[in-house]
Amino acid sequence: EAYSRQEKNALVIEWVDKMVELFPENRLTGYAMLKVGNVYEMDGRHEDAIRIYKTIIAVYKDDQLLKQAKNSVKALQL
Repeated sequence: EAYSRQEKNALVIEWVDKMVELFPENRLTGYAMLKVGNVYEMDGRHEDAIRIYKTIIAVYKDDQLLKQAKNSVKALQL
């Protein structure tokens, strides 16, 4: 979260990758992945963002997390 607030996007991606490696099914990892999707969106990497959001949808069961990921995919596919 701190790296995200400081707009250190490369570090956000690096740490979230570590979270995915260490805690792949933890819902907090899913929320962290949303941050990566947002970073990709800001960088204009829409296909990468959609890939992240679709991974979240496939793996996690948290209703709020799924809602956010689905809304993000929908917005990017318009």
